[in-house]
Amino acid sequence: MAARPRAAAARAAVVQPAPRLNGSLDRVEPDGTVEGWCWSPDAPEEARTLAVLVDGKEVARVTADRERPDLAAAGLGTGRYAFRHRLAPAALAPGRSAVVSLRDVPSGQPIGAPASVTWRTAAPAVHPEALPALQGHLDRVSRDGWVSGWCWYPEQAAAHVELDVLVDDARVGSVRADAYRPDLQQAGIGDGTHGFAYALPYSALADRGTLSVQVQERGSGRRLSEPIVMRLGRMAAAEERIQELERTIRLLRGQIDALQRGEAQREEERAARALFATVAAFFQNLADGRPAASMAGALDELAARLPPFAFAAAPAPRASLIVAGCAEVDAVHRCLAGLHESGLDAAAEVMLVGDGRDPRVALLPALLGNLRYGHAADAGLLAGLNAAAQDARGEVLVFLAPQARPAADWLDEVAATLARAPECAAVGGRLLRDAGSVIAFEQMQALRRLNYRVT
Repeated sequence: MAARPRAAAARAAVVQPAPRLNGSLDRVEPDGTVEGWCWSPDAPEEARTLAVLVDGKEVARVTADRERPDLAAAGLGTGRYAFRHRLAPAALAPGRSAVVSLRDVPSGQPIGAPASVTWRTAAPAVHPEALPALQGHLDRVSRDGWVSGWCWYPEQAAAHVELDVLVDDARVGSVRADAYRPDLQQAGIGDGTHGFAYALPYSALADRGTLSVQVQERGSGRRLSEPIVMRLGRMAAAEERIQELERTIRLLRGQIDALQRGEAQREEERAARALFATVAAFFQNLADGRPAASMAGALDELAARLPPFAFAAAPAPRASLIVAGCAEVDAVHRCLAGLHESGLDAAAEVMLVGDGRDPRVALLPALLGNLRYGHAADAGLLAGLNAAAQDARGEVLVFLAPQARPAADWLDEVAATLARAPECAAVGGRLLRDAGSVIAFEQMQALRRLNYRVT
């Protein structure tokens, strides 16, 4: 009787399939830095735990949970399946070659192809007596990633120290301590030109709750002081966000210049106000504690995974296609791409009205040429659509939900229907699922110019 439960348990273990895994060991550096990624399409929300093996012996374990935009662009779930780890010096044999490989810990499956590397030869020891005296301090790491402090050689006051900046013991950049600070001069630290300030790259800040920042002399590795452990918050101080806003002015300037070349003065001012209102909404989301990246970082992320294109610039458009940007940016982009692929923009202008639900929608005009943009602001989406209708140049106004995909000949049929029935004010679109059944009529409608108001 006791054998039956064991047999049943054995059968249950046999039928459990191994998870499907995709991944790669992308890079192994001579200093022990290892990079790669791994994900399971069977569990796309799970961060895999991987073992790093050197010559078949496990020397470290890592969690593949760092974000990589190229993975998301390739359709691999959220893209948060990467890792970067620097092996401890004890795992390295300087000057000797080794084979590094990865293994998924839960399943034991190998991940990617092994890589051969020759560990960097250890630098000759330097006696402290041979190094010039060094003084300095890591003063502050701000919540938006600015690292500041000072450093100098007291016996070589005219020299300036070259420094490396490290985050979690991995070098992310370098800086020269040559900035003037009056407080240093008043304290007798040379002529005061021994300060430094360094902006951590976005890749070092993204998706980390806490991080350890330290600064050390290049070459010798002498640290200025103890590391600063900082906790990243969702909402930065107002003055720091103002600096971020100043860095995005270049993006807005390009949009405003385009509007000035192609629109009348009244429309220029309206579009400019809409753009700045959208920027305000973007930062209001941050102030409200909603997760959002910097505007520059958001634009880089969109450009990496959403294909850019330009709508046809119809000089006298028959219709104005007004898309309600009341969805996530990916859904809105798919709707706009469908309009372009259908060729409807050859005879119509394309307008987009954002409602702030996804602030990144406001960045689409920076990727898509000849796209007119308006922002609903606090008045609501319907008010924004009505405002866009007032500025539209087409005789027929077409209002589209982001889920709509009109066929190439749809606009011709709408125009013909309105021509045949002068008393008709609006024509609704018949939306079908892939199987042919009707979904709704309200998500795509065309109105005559004199009957434009949306309710």
